[in-house]
Amino acid sequence: MEPILPSPDVWHYRNKMEFSFGHEEERIALGLHPRKRLWEIVNVKTCEILSEEAGLLLEAARQWAAERNLIAYHSRRNSGELRHLILREGKNTGQRMVNLLSTSALGSADGFLEALLATGARLDTVLWSRTDGVADVARGEPVSLLCGDGWIQERIGGLEFKVTPYGFMQTNTHAAEGMIKKLGEWVGVSATGPTNGTLVDVYCGSGLLGLSLARHFGSVAGIEVNPVSIEAARDAAALNGIRNADFVCGSAEEALPKILGARDPLGSLTMIVDPPRAGLHKRVIAALVAARPEALIYVSCNPASLASDLRALSPYYSVERLQPMDFYPHTPHIESMTLLSPLPN
Repeated sequence: MEPILPSPDVWHYRNKMEFSFGHEEERIALGLHPRKRLWEIVNVKTCEILSEEAGLLLEAARQWAAERNLIAYHSRRNSGELRHLILREGKNTGQRMVNLLSTSALGSADGFLEALLATGARLDTVLWSRTDGVADVARGEPVSLLCGDGWIQERIGGLEFKVTPYGFMQTNTHAAEGMIKKLGEWVGVSATGPTNGTLVDVYCGSGLLGLSLARHFGSVAGIEVNPVSIEAARDAAALNGIRNADFVCGSAEEALPKILGARDPLGSLTMIVDPPRAGLHKRVIAALVAARPEALIYVSCNPASLASDLRALSPYYSVERLQPMDFYPHTPHIESMTLLSPLPN
């Protein structure tokens, strides 16, 4: 058990926040839900975990909505116009994305961009997305581009990444850089050149971990079910001139056995799994048991599912190291990495 790796920043560390529209004393509100009271909204004036300029943008969006007498979406009534305001920032590049999410009842976003520009805050791209789904999910299609390229750029661990509106990226940029450094130490490789080994990055998101380690391996294979993230991973590989990485769009349980079956059986195998909060699918666990890589690294944001999955893997792997990481200061959540090695048959 390693000492907890602290977050380099405890304030303004997040690169993404999803704020919700609602009503407070009959007025339009924009902020966050109180814990366990999802029908209420607390107006957020400042955001100490995103950036100092976030409050200016929230107030501008709030005033824009009030001046037009717009109504927040109400899921029980399935009516209303405004749903979310999503802010994404490049902590190393300074770039910023604003994404207004509404229902199709909002016929126009006229004046929204001008309201944001009046704050003087940096804006690299502004979008307007729509969805009429009942679920409270901050994602929508179609997406209209109000200014910029529709994406922002971020630099992590010496690599450049395009951050798209709905692509996955670790939310604490500077803590993620520490995680990448620790990963490099764990795989036990040198920076003198690629080996013949294979790295399989399961639940790879936008390819951050696999691409950051690609120079140490003969080949990298990433698996991700989200096509937007797969496109971002492929873009990042091209942007950084990484030619030994391939990304497969599909569920981990379907794609992993095929990738493992097609690889060179004579080369070494290292695997990284970074599953969603629910943990590993049982078919992924079966594939890990069959593959027996020289090193298996489990990245987790949920200690409960991590414990359950480690219990399932314990007849076949031993836990060598566990590294907790404070990715989410001022919250009860924690990220962790676990290094496992196969037990003798």
